[in-house]
Amino acid sequence: MTLAGAPIRVLLIDDDAKMVTLVRSILSDEGYEVVGRTSAADVLEQLEALDPHVVVLDEVMPDIDGLDVAESIREVRPTQPIVIFSSLFDQRLSRETQRRGYIYCEKADGIDRLEEAIMEAIDLPFCSSTRSTRSCRACPLGATGI
Repeated sequence: MTLAGAPIRVLLIDDDAKMVTLVRSILSDEGYEVVGRTSAADVLEQLEALDPHVVVLDEVMPDIDGLDVAESIREVRPTQPIVIFSSLFDQRLSRETQRRGYIYCEKADGIDRLEEAIMEAIDLPFCSSTRSTRSCRACPLGATGI
């Protein structure tokens, strides 16, 4: 996926190394530029250098809560798009995530939903049937693809 002709940069933070490898591989195959981290410990120091279009955060990590990381990121980058990527279905967490201005996405919903969440976070339409950010007539979801 591209934004203004360049790959969309995703910073993926998840304590599960296998999840990071899997998601990075799939998103990279789709044209994203993905930097994966298994710890949120040094992310704030690296944030400016990485300059991601979107940060995808696991909610439950051993060293810190994903929402706490998101809040810390927003302190230094107030407009940073953030997706909370959770393996737990929790309506309270979903509502709290949205209340704070983040996008909530369950891991069980799959990579298409994650791509939709990424596009939603950076305010781009996404059509999962054509895997495109462009409008499409063939899309069963409608002319805009969303």
